[in-house]
Amino acid sequence: MPSFNVLIAAAFIHSTLISASNPTPTLSIVNSIDGDFLPVNITAYNIEQAAAVSRQLPSTNAGRLARGLKLLPPKRRSGGVPFKAALPRRSASTPVTLTGNIQVLDTNGISLGRVYQTPNMYNHFGVSNTAHPITFHFTLDPTAGSTSQLSIYADSTSYASTWPLMGAIDGVVNDGNDLKSGSYNFAYIQGTNATPAESGPASVSNSYPTQEPAESAIWNYNTVTQEITAQWVNSNGDKPATAISFVAGSDALVITGDYGSFSSSFSSTQLVRLMFVPA
Repeated sequence: MPSFNVLIAAAFIHSTLISASNPTPTLSIVNSIDGDFLPVNITAYNIEQAAAVSRQLPSTNAGRLARGLKLLPPKRRSGGVPFKAALPRRSASTPVTLTGNIQVLDTNGISLGRVYQTPNMYNHFGVSNTAHPITFHFTLDPTAGSTSQLSIYADSTSYASTWPLMGAIDGVVNDGNDLKSGSYNFAYIQGTNATPAESGPASVSNSYPTQEPAESAIWNYNTVTQEITAQWVNSNGDKPATAISFVAGSDALVITGDYGSFSSSFSSTQLVRLMFVPA
């Protein structure tokens, strides 16, 4: 059985959508003291009937005052430019940046703690109820139900200025760089530099001592449940089902493409869920 010395952990809003409103015209009438019914909004009223009613009304303000009716609006001078009210515009959704910690739950929804940087030489992201948790941030569209290919920044690690992103780094004992069914291959969740979204494992500087290939823009965030999930991309572009696991013996969070094979090869593992906790 391979020894498991190194592994990691990792893991919206406000914005308002303004839409132009065009309410359906409705018939509104004014009942004067003389018993007249005058359509105020004739767009929902028979035009000929409205015109007939209008013709029966005084055409001057003096006559209208004598009958207790509203005065006519002042006439515009010739050559004047009619005023046109500006319509409300649909605004683009403003991106929102969320900051907080990541809570780790077991499959029964029980909290195991929050993600923190382990003190060991491998720079893993582990899980603790007592150690100071890592502060994370990411930016998203708050109107989207879920956001994929997110880059999540780990702001408070000791190496944040060098490897600012929470990513996934190929396991040092893997038989290749891909995660797949029938394989125990895994990737450590810990600090890395950026890799392009939708791309496979890349040779990029990261926090693992032996510099294995890594990916960074692999995170999905559900704005309703606040759950963070992962989607690894293989070398050929395939996207395997990606599970997040905690290896208690190494105090490390990892992702894998086949949890059954992974747990059969390494001890003290369990499936977990990552939940964002806004600050």
